[in-house]
Amino acid sequence: ERGVPAVIGVFGSIHLPYPSRAFDMSHCSRCLIPWASNEGMYMMEVDRVLRPGGYWILSGPPLNWKTYHRVWNRTIADVKAEQKRIEDFAELLCWEKKYEKGDVAIWRKKINGKSCSRRKSANVCQTKDTDNVWYKKMDTCITP
Repeated sequence: ERGVPAVIGVFGSIHLPYPSRAFDMSHCSRCLIPWASNEGMYMMEVDRVLRPGGYWILSGPPLNWKTYHRVWNRTIADVKAEQKRIEDFAELLCWEKKYEKGDVAIWRKKINGKSCSRRKSANVCQTKDTDNVWYKKMDTCITP
């Protein structure tokens, strides 16, 4: 869009078909992906494909839940808890929230993930070839 090359990826049970650290940015616009489910597996997959210093942009639910929870037919407690789980996984991945306003939030992946003490407590993927992702099941681990 507007000169920025874009590709589409679909989350399911297998890795996205892109090598690790391939993208400077990942954007999910009103995609309704359950980011906090499966122990944060989808966020870990975004972390895998983001380069150090890359950005994850989320626009849409559950952001701005204070305004839209009635339209979504969800309780305040439910959407507030969902956003809290996303925030917790982002912190585990050592992403720093740079911006949130209305329906948009932007996180930045740390340039040096090894310096992040929270990341050390996470399950680190044991594979030696992090780019061997074709038809491989996603796992709840962080790519080194």
